[in-house]
Amino acid sequence: MENIGYKYYIVFCCLLAVFLAVTYFVFPETKGRSLEEIAEIFDGPRAIVDTQATEKQMNKNLYEENLEERIERA
Repeated sequence: MENIGYKYYIVFCCLLAVFLAVTYFVFPETKGRSLEEIAEIFDGPRAIVDTQATEKQMNKNLYEENLEERIERA
């Protein structure tokens, strides 16, 4: 470890600078955006779905699951 000395610190600082640059220039800013906008950033324009239709489908599925449970209990 004595042979490495201060060189290790320089290498570590250089790697930190590279990681910082990659993070700053490659990762998109998501602060202040809605979940739909973030989905569009990461998944593309086809990620946006009709949220009302999706909510209706989820409620329907939940109702069907609850109905099945009530039938099994009876």
